[in-house]
Amino acid sequence: KFLSKGDALVLGTGFATNSTILPALFDAQAGGPGILVLSDALNHRSIVEGVRLSGATVRAFAHNSMSALESELKRAVKDGQPGGTPWRKVFIVVEGIYSMDGDFCRLREVVTLKNRYKAYLYLDEANSIGAVGTTGRGVTELLGVPTSEIEVMMGSFSKSFGGIGGYVAASCEVIDTLRKHAPGSIFASAMSPPLAAHALSALRVLAGAQGGSLGVNKMKSLRDNANFFRTQLIKEGFKVLGDVDSPVILVLLHHPWKMASFSRECFNRGIAVAIVGYPVVPVLYE
Repeated sequence: KFLSKGDALVLGTGFATNSTILPALFDAQAGGPGILVLSDALNHRSIVEGVRLSGATVRAFAHNSMSALESELKRAVKDGQPGGTPWRKVFIVVEGIYSMDGDFCRLREVVTLKNRYKAYLYLDEANSIGAVGTTGRGVTELLGVPTSEIEVMMGSFSKSFGGIGGYVAASCEVIDTLRKHAPGSIFASAMSPPLAAHALSALRVLAGAQGGSLGVNKMKSLRDNANFFRTQLIKEGFKVLGDVDSPVILVLLHHPWKMASFSRECFNRGIAVAIVGYPVVPVLYE
């Protein structure tokens, strides 16, 4: 209901959601015959692992570059597989908010290209669900894109929801297949009941079914606080990455050996800071 999709599947962790759902979704078989995945160059490691395990053919396109994405789509339609056979399916895989840059995907343009070239779209909203949009429904709500335009939607309960676990939402037919074939659904442990109840309660608050206007007020407060924080950091001379309205705010530190002490000093002052270094991000990064 929250995402207006036919059905959903919940797994134990967000990482396992991508890494075990994608192989079952692509159903590429050995050598990946017939499946082409066009993946944003800055997609999360869980996506990279899931695509790799699927055996599908993958081509990365420059981050958020619609010209690069369209070039790959044209190539896929024109050339097909080696030997000229058309691709069975072409999937575009993007994130709602990129965790290491804090910027939004260009969802409207991605959907336009997906429809133009008859591809499928997999949207990872681990960092955007419960974090943007008037009622926390993610980048689709923020950017005014109907969820019906996105074949498969993934998200995590470990970010905005403050719990653990992940989900994938799609049509009833797709979820039924994933429930039966995805390793994360068949072989892994499910979410614990307390964490499942925690996530359900958060969804009800966001949807307004619980707590009245509490969910809407929280979303407005998050957006205003994030934008204020970003603006003040820039005024103080920090190098800040990310888009306006994004709750993921990244500050560049040019001295890797100071990162741990920076985090500790912030914590001593009542500020929780997550530091990220190599190999999660490149050593030389601007």
